[in-house]
Amino acid sequence: MTTSADRHPSVAVDDEGAFVVVWESGALSSSGVNLALRASRSTDGGHTWAASVPVAFDADAMSQRARLSNDPDGHVRAVWFDSRSEDWRWKVFTARFDPRTGWSAAIQVTKAGNATYPAASGGIVVFASDRGAVRGQRDITQQVFLVGTRR
Repeated sequence: MTTSADRHPSVAVDDEGAFVVVWESGALSSSGVNLALRASRSTDGGHTWAASVPVAFDADAMSQRARLSNDPDGHVRAVWFDSRSEDWRWKVFTARFDPRTGWSAAIQVTKAGNATYPAASGGIVVFASDRGAVRGQRDITQQVFLVGTRR
């Protein structure tokens, strides 16, 4: 029996040629469930997969829409948005995967305003944000921003 709702996968190939997949997962429930990121790796072209592991887990955060890319050194990077920031706004976070040590801790990429729907490539992250908004809340201004990531 299925006990979780899994959705929004993203895939990349790591510096050893293995597939890495990340997705958001939550317990099957009509409400009150935070989504968390999980990942798995296949070293044989996708025929078999390692047991899934949490990525930068925070029980109080709603982690969503992870996307994978490769940094210039070949390591896989995940970017996503979630609610673990000090204020009520959504922020973009990142973590790197190393085949020997696993996933790094989450690093917050954005500061001001809400930041959602990130994508990454080559160590660069783009995301939508209302940080250029005039009003403090519910301003309809959305812009796309580009930032570099740190290791």
